[in-house]
Amino acid sequence: MSMFSDNFKAEILKIKSADVLLSSRIEKNDESLNESAAHDFLIDLDNIDMKFLYLILDTLEHYNIFRLAIFVCNRYKLSKKAGRYMVSLAHRFSPCSASNNIFDIKMLNNTPEKQRRLEQSMIANIAVHNLFEVINPEFLRLKRPDESVGDHNSLGVEVFRSLLLLGYWKKILFIMDYNRSL
Repeated sequence: MSMFSDNFKAEILKIKSADVLLSSRIEKNDESLNESAAHDFLIDLDNIDMKFLYLILDTLEHYNIFRLAIFVCNRYKLSKKAGRYMVSLAHRFSPCSASNNIFDIKMLNNTPEKQRRLEQSMIANIAVHNLFEVINPEFLRLKRPDESVGDHNSLGVEVFRSLLLLGYWKKILFIMDYNRSL
């Protein structure tokens, strides 16, 4: 753990905005801090180095803090990364990924197993809906034929394909409807 901490600290000190980080400053007495000194502790979020941003995202992904990673991706318009985190969370909640999906005639009757799967599906639906609320709407909007699709305005076809395969087809069909979509 200490090796990771030392490597992480060394990597942060290498980046160009390391001089504004709180950990690289000499701690001062609370009484001696005035408004200008407190102002020096602020980080300019518009001028963060992309290497440092990817380091933050990798750290969040390592600790499975995908929702915060999606917020960061929205802020810096990193749609491909946001899509990857969304698929990871959708996979975690999907009932299709956790069970054997072979057709079972017993599932036609109202059995406890069917009830359990229905409850799990409802929870997954609510979780994915909450994810769609967090994602930048520009990434989700279906593009007209005259619009260009790029990394700055779309999650990408692979994200929607993965969500379809995980069983979220109703959500994807709703997004693809021009008149009533998000």
